[in-house]
Amino acid sequence: MIRVIDNALPVELFDDLRNFVTSPVFPWFFTTTTTNDYYSMYNALTAKDFAQQYNSEFAIEYVSKGSAIFSQILQNYEEDNLNYNYLVRMRLGLIHPRPIYTKHSMHTDFVFPHKTALLYILGDGKNDGVTTFLLNGKEEIVAPKPNRLVLFDGDILHSSSTPTNSDFRIAMNINYTTKEIGEKHGNW
Repeated sequence: MIRVIDNALPVELFDDLRNFVTSPVFPWFFTTTTTNDYYSMYNALTAKDFAQQYNSEFAIEYVSKGSAIFSQILQNYEEDNLNYNYLVRMRLGLIHPRPIYTKHSMHTDFVFPHKTALLYILGDGKNDGVTTFLLNGKEEIVAPKPNRLVLFDGDILHSSSTPTNSDFRIAMNINYTTKEIGEKHGNW
């Protein structure tokens, strides 16, 4: 099951985030893939092992902004039973437009049990640069509308795609575990 929530963050917080990540001083890093291929060596690990072995250093300003966003999501969507236990990874993805539509590989972010919150920061809100989910053998599409949050179980296959008409597609991908997952598979 997936849940789509529009206007997920308060306007001021969302505008601050969007202005921050689209500013000329925000440090974007290049990767050749949009899927978990980059993290494939970590997929055999548990969430705890992953967090202990894969640590990136970020300036405190970036960490605090990310923490503020995650905290706000947790506060606003407790009714969704997020029951946050452990933040596994939070990352931003920027996809440049291409003249021809390209759907990326279907994947899960990790093989261990987890949840995902996907917050769109830039997108046209139409069917350009969509995220596709595979649910019960059928594809469900969610358009990247700014300040739209998608909550889903981490075992659902999904894929991003390239925008063809928009300037960019930017989304924040947050992977976390819940108290229920921690109790069933071991707390971290």
